[in-house]
Amino acid sequence: MDVKVIKLGTSLALSLPSGSSFKQGDAFLLVPDKSGSYSLVPKINNPYAEAKSLSLYQPEEWADIEHNFR
Repeated sequence: MDVKVIKLGTSLALSLPSGSSFKQGDAFLLVPDKSGSYSLVPKINNPYAEAKSLSLYQPEEWADIEHNFR
């Protein structure tokens, strides 16, 4: 897929061909690597942003085992 950098107002933008799987409003991270190349990674919502205190608690798998460490 050919992508071009275009000027959009006072910013630069990536121009993606129509018919691709991208939709207006999709968010991505542009991640550089050591060689100067970039990877376009879909940005996901933080799954912990709405977590309540102790809501991520996992019960002890072996609750019947005593933990008497001395």
